[in-house]
Parts: sequence; C-alpha cells; structure tokens
Amino acid sequence: MTRLNAWRLSYSKAFGSDSQEDDVQVISDERESMEAFEVWLLRRVAQAVEAGEVPADLLAQLSTEVEDSRKTPQEESHARAVREIADALEIPGEEVEQALTIIEGQPTVTREMLMRRIAEAWLDGQREAYRG
Repeated sequence: MTRLNAWRLSYSKAFGSDSQEDDVQVISDERESMEAFEVWLLRRVAQAVEAGEVPADLLAQLSTEVEDSRKTPQEESHARAVREIADALEIPGEEVEQALTIIEGQPTVTREMLMRRIAEAWLDGQREAYRG
C-alpha cells in the first residue's frame, strides 16, 4: 500500500480554513482531486499493461491498493506511509515529514504535477523491473 499512501500524502493538510463549511468544501475538493489522480494513475498503468511494458497483474494490484487506501483512516495511512518512505529512502522520518510539509504547502497544480512525476518514475521502475 506504500505507493498510494505516499501519493495521498501530498493531498493531505494542504489547505486551512476558518469555518466548518469551508472544511467540508476543502475535503470535497481534495477527495475529487485525489480521485482524478487515481483514475489517471490506473489509466497510465492500464496503458503500460496493454503495451506489454509491465506485468498484467500490476493493474489488479494497484486497483486493490486504491480500494484498500480508501478504507484506511488518513492518520493511519499517513504514519505508515511516512515510515515506508523513510525506510525505502533510508532517511529519518523527520526528513520525510519536512519534505511532505513543503510539498503540501505548494499550490494544487504544483502538487498534482509532483504526484504525476513521482508516479511516472515509479511506473518507469516497474517497466525496468519487468524487462529484467
């Protein structure tokens, strides 16, 4: 579940608001934005599967991760993703948190661009591993 949780982190805590009504709108906008990213990601993986660039079961695995991530409370997902990113990059969790805070402070367009670049880099890694 690492990939999706990590990508979801750049969408969390991005906006502040002064009212509960604003909070509802921000959550709704954030959810719609994340759902758009998930659709884009699944489409990109499907294209790679169709082209024979990655294993056929990668799309099914990612679809399962998308569904599972929706069921996991945000705080739990955040903590787990920070640990997994820190372990994968072999850096302290505090540095991961600091980097995520910087990303979260960026405008929506910038965050989305970063998420797509990270996802494309991951997909490139999947292609390389599949070619073996």
